[in-house]
Amino acid sequence: MTEWTLPYEPRAMMLPFHQRTQRNAFLICHRRFGKTVGCVGELVIRAMYSKKKNPQYAYIAPFRSQAKAVAWQYLVDMTAGIATEVKVSELSVTLPNGAKIWLSGSDNVNALRGLYLDGCVIDEYAQCRPDLLQAVILPCLLDRKGWLVVIGTAYGRLNDFFNLYEESRDSDDWYHADIKVTDSGVIPESEQKRLQRSVSDAKWKQEMMNDFSAELIGTYYSTQINELEANGQISDEIVYQPELPVHTAMDIGRKDATVIWFWQETPHGINVIDYYMNNGLQAQHYIDFLKGKPYVYASINLPHDAKAMTFTTDKSALEQFMDAWLNTDTRVQLVPKLSVADGIEAVRQTLRYTHFNIDTCYYGIECLRVYRKSWDAVKQVFAATPLHDYASDPADAFRYLSVMANMNKLPAPDPHTAAVNALIANGEYSLDKLHAERHEITAGSSISRSRI
Repeated sequence: MTEWTLPYEPRAMMLPFHQRTQRNAFLICHRRFGKTVGCVGELVIRAMYSKKKNPQYAYIAPFRSQAKAVAWQYLVDMTAGIATEVKVSELSVTLPNGAKIWLSGSDNVNALRGLYLDGCVIDEYAQCRPDLLQAVILPCLLDRKGWLVVIGTAYGRLNDFFNLYEESRDSDDWYHADIKVTDSGVIPESEQKRLQRSVSDAKWKQEMMNDFSAELIGTYYSTQINELEANGQISDEIVYQPELPVHTAMDIGRKDATVIWFWQETPHGINVIDYYMNNGLQAQHYIDFLKGKPYVYASINLPHDAKAMTFTTDKSALEQFMDAWLNTDTRVQLVPKLSVADGIEAVRQTLRYTHFNIDTCYYGIECLRVYRKSWDAVKQVFAATPLHDYASDPADAFRYLSVMANMNKLPAPDPHTAAVNALIANGEYSLDKLHAERHEITAGSSISRSRI
């Protein structure tokens, strides 16, 4: 074989990574540290000296196009003069010992199924498909006892990248490295200061200091959630007070999740004491769940479209919850229909005087932290509408909580919801009555107080 030297000189803080003995490795490094270069070098050198038959290795990014843009040239350059085959069409190189390295994306996950891997690097794992590792990559590594490296950037806490950060930090089975810009020595201090002045504090913390709590770009509430944490308003001391009634706000999902927030109103603000989420279940499940709690409910607040949602029965969600609390002091009512913008403003007002139980509400809190605007890839700007993802349903339900908590500060509710809630309060609600009121409102007729 022709004498060959890998054209890569590792940084000092990457040496322990390259010399590790663990099969699994986790790296979170600041931008421009060179983690992608280092991991491509790791792939090449391990592939080159593998003694296995026909070894295979992969570098995977969230998107195949991203893998090509970020890592392809590094792979080509590092294997120049030694690769026996370079296929641009499949983003692969083959080495003299038959080892093959290729680039792929989690957007083309089916192309990976059924393969075997002797080593794999997953880049920006927080933005990859959530089923990538468990359903696809780990089975590929299983029979050949392949190694795994996960790298990326802090991107909130509700993703597997943060979960692996926590797991790898406390496990002897993982190599773990958390390399911040202030520790690496890669960027001179003068350049760090210049960069910090030119970007937002959130971006600096997220991308240069590896802060999982940093505000994500385009989020609605992450700054306030961080402030609540700093002020001690998110803790395990926010507990149910039996002397106070409980209110609930629900977002009912047909295809998505159904979410319930539980809160109590105190002289010091709102205490959010509990949270629940599930999907694919009938209304009776949620009714039984609510009744199984030791709470005395003052109000059960349903989304404005609960008068139409059926949970696949012949009764609307509103009717089913009304029947469940018939002849009690609990008010079952609809949340007024407001614009999303007004609802988001209501959340911002409410969060200022809200306290959360961190143990029971952790998932919901983290959803509020990462709830963000949609990105317009064509115009390269954030859209005016929220992104619909796993955080949407918890955020919508909290928006309903906030609307009910700020009723006196918000625009007047739509007349139809006001009419329905008046009918409920007077025990006159029925689908016939509902349709009649809707027809009159649509036609421009006023609803006289004598009728409701």
